[in-house]
Amino acid sequence: LLAAGATLAMATLIDASSSSQVEQLAPLAVPRTGHAATVLADGRVLITGGRDSAGIIVATAEVFDPANETSTAIGILNTARIDHTATLLADGRVLIAGGTSSSGALTSAEIFDPANPGAGFRVLSATMGAARARHTATRLHDGRVLIAGGDADGTAEIFEPTAESFSSTLLAMAAPRIGHTAILFSDDSVLLAGGNTDSMEYFSATDQKFTLDLQKMTAVRTGQEAIALDDTHLLFFGGDSGNTIDEFNSSSDTITLKGTMDAPASSATLLANGKILVLRSDVAGLYAPDAVDQSSAFIPFDETSVPGSTTLQRKGQTATELSGDKKIIIAGGENAQNQPMLQIAAFNPARVWTDKDDYQPTDPVILSGSGWKANENIYLFAVDSTRHPVSRHCDGCSVEHAGRSRVHGCRKP
Repeated sequence: LLAAGATLAMATLIDASSSSQVEQLAPLAVPRTGHAATVLADGRVLITGGRDSAGIIVATAEVFDPANETSTAIGILNTARIDHTATLLADGRVLIAGGTSSSGALTSAEIFDPANPGAGFRVLSATMGAARARHTATRLHDGRVLIAGGDADGTAEIFEPTAESFSSTLLAMAAPRIGHTAILFSDDSVLLAGGNTDSMEYFSATDQKFTLDLQKMTAVRTGQEAIALDDTHLLFFGGDSGNTIDEFNSSSDTITLKGTMDAPASSATLLANGKILVLRSDVAGLYAPDAVDQSSAFIPFDETSVPGSTTLQRKGQTATELSGDKKIIIAGGENAQNQPMLQIAAFNPARVWTDKDDYQPTDPVILSGSGWKANENIYLFAVDSTRHPVSRHCDGCSVEHAGRSRVHGCRKP
């Protein structure tokens, strides 16, 4: 499976030590829900489509820049769309495919090139072989894109980026799927799961065929999250009436019921430290997949423990991990009144804090923190009142204990 859980960067820890774990950022250009968010090759995030507060499907697009933490309008889609896919291609361009317009499901696709933003969004002359919405688009190892489901007939097709063409003949899936998930494996096979069914199937990029897996999930799922914990273990998160969590072992081809949430999750995002950020319309919190007692694996935030956490409560949002500092950018969505939102928030997996706001010379400084991986190296910099470094760094090691971290072995150079 694709690697997950990269080491948190030094910049993340420095940021976390001087800012809140939840940050309210500059708003979107327009309120939106049901949109798509794609991390570009340069680390910025392209946000496209969705539905606004007037209930209108929008064509506006914008780019969030982590450097200045602002989102700026970048252009207009040729067709307003919602429930579409936006896939980063190997050459840095973005394929926007399908979705729903005011006239229904779409066969059209567009290309956006961040290297030439002035050209805007370009409609492809080729169209998909079927109208699709709530489908999946998975970039294969050779750069082609598998576009699957989202139609009543259960078809799929391949997009070829160089020729900008779609398969001349539709591929038959093992089962129709709408609102499913797709996970790419290291052998270039793709696991498709759920989508108004409890079944799963594999796509082989070699022979371009779909094969139904004999295992079934423990519930019929639609709109669930699929999270790769490691190379063989997946979680299927929610999407069913019971708000359950399944664990799939691809090595042994087994499914087990792992746990149950007390309410539907609007998104579940794997963090760099192995925890899962769960957003709901009523609460946000962290889920620990390795917790022995799964009944207490979800720890909800409150304003005392995580100030600003109520700004994370929403549905229909995107939650996108930045490629640099591993922050999660939560954009748009709907509030408790079902109104599309302008707000962008950032969640930082790691943070540190001191036992006092100020210290006298020679006072001991006690540092606490959370969100690091066990045995991860951290670097601490001391700065005087003029903002000049007074020591190069202190070396330490983070140690996980009861969900929190502490620094030990710190020495002054």
